[in-house]
Amino acid sequence: MSVDAAPIPPRREPPDGTRHPPVMTTAVLNGAQKSTVAVRSVLIYDQRATAREALTHAVTAAISSLIHIACVADPSDLSTAFAGNPADLVLIGLHDATAGTVDAAELFLQRYPSAPVVVFGAVDDTPVLAAAVARGARGLMLWSPWCGRTPVRGFSIGARPGLRSAPQLTLIQRTVLQGMSQGRSNRDIAEALGISEDAVKSHAANLYRKLGARDRAHAVALGLRQRLVS
Repeated sequence: MSVDAAPIPPRREPPDGTRHPPVMTTAVLNGAQKSTVAVRSVLIYDQRATAREALTHAVTAAISSLIHIACVADPSDLSTAFAGNPADLVLIGLHDATAGTVDAAELFLQRYPSAPVVVFGAVDDTPVLAAAVARGARGLMLWSPWCGRTPVRGFSIGARPGLRSAPQLTLIQRTVLQGMSQGRSNRDIAEALGISEDAVKSHAANLYRKLGARDRAHAVALGLRQRLVS
């Protein structure tokens, strides 16, 4: 097994001896904000060395309570590392559906369904990120090693700057979005609401516009992020 453990530099205490409270992290768990916990250990999985290095720097800088951080590049090492030292936060990179990263996340979630997993990837990876949340990941983060060292949009470490307030959806739009998040087809949603399939498509188009979504998967990801669906 190959696990890279990154040293965490010692933190200076103020002259007066006071201690700052550790950074608390908040995840969007299937649309609901859960209680915050201090993160002291992080496990990062990504096949790209550049991503592992960049995210290690970002996480180390963002979480003052961090004591241990480890990185793995192989799916089997991911499970082994977690079994040996269950981390408070597991970050799994999903960057290419053909590269095996999606399978790695799915297998890990099957083995450790209660693990605190947050998946991350670029904007183009939103569909696979949303699918991972539907399978049990606790949140998603839109980030890539080429967009800078700070995780942006979606799940964030520490504070969550820059997120727009949730758009005002009508009750039927929320119901349509909820059905989408459950993987239901337009026909199934129409039957449940007692309306036509064309009406569902019209409501979907309107909620896409309000959310700024490109498609169904993007809408679900945005809905989860803004706690519009559960």
